[in-house]
Amino acid sequence: MSITYFHTFTSPLKPNDFPNAEVELVRWLNEINNQLALSYSKKQRPRRKVEGIRKKRQKRGKVDQNEHHDYEYNDQDQESEFDTDEEVDTNSEVLSTSNSYVADISIVSGVPFYGYHLSSSTFLKISMASPKYTVRLSKLMTESKLFKRFYQPYESHIPYTLQFLADYNLYTLKSIRFNKFLWRSPIILLDNVSQDYQPFFETHFVDFNKMRLNNTVEEFVNGHICIDNNGNLNVLEQSKFPRSARSLLEFDAQASWIDNINDLVDRTPATLHSGESFSADLSYISSTKSLLDDVDNL
Repeated sequence: MSITYFHTFTSPLKPNDFPNAEVELVRWLNEINNQLALSYSKKQRPRRKVEGIRKKRQKRGKVDQNEHHDYEYNDQDQESEFDTDEEVDTNSEVLSTSNSYVADISIVSGVPFYGYHLSSSTFLKISMASPKYTVRLSKLMTESKLFKRFYQPYESHIPYTLQFLADYNLYTLKSIRFNKFLWRSPIILLDNVSQDYQPFFETHFVDFNKMRLNNTVEEFVNGHICIDNNGNLNVLEQSKFPRSARSLLEFDAQASWIDNINDLVDRTPATLHSGESFSADLSYISSTKSLLDDVDNL
């Protein structure tokens, strides 16, 4: 999946600033779905599908990781204000939501990356059902297809995977930390009982993976098989979620379960121009922090 940010206001977002925000978000949702549907022929109109990222890591065995519910984004300028309830209701009646190209839409606040900005601005955050819709939507914006107005997109050129890594604070060779994940079965060993792969995996990879089983791997796997409050293991049902890789281990995770993003510290614009002196001990660029930490740990 993908996320798209659209710049909607020049003033900071404050509570109760936009009493009609909920209705306006529905209007944007309908307009985007409607225009994207019109831009595709009936044969081209895609079916709803969750996009994901697969990651492979080689260290004391091979693990396949399937990422779900991650998003790509860009920014969009908008100069217009919200319409009245009556105008919004009238416009919404003629719009179609039969094709769901948008997964979610919300209002967020942030500081524009490009240019010189001392205060935050308000953005319309649009989560697309697939990253491939981002280019098409950006083109519709610049061609004044939405609400018959021109909107300038930002960052729509950035590749989907690069945006994912930057958004979740995944830089250099640092590890990915999860607060939750779900194994795909059959797991090589569960409670110290070896299990065979599915028939699809009965190849030379099976024997190669079994050769890599040792006490370290056994201890790691058994230490990461958890039981929730309902008595369920963090293992997906094999019939519904069969293994798709020939790696030693395979698990699934949502982007919201990535813990690396919690290492980011929000620094408001007021901190940057409030007269505070520069601190040599403070990491102002988060992407280099992991490198500095590695140097300190040598």
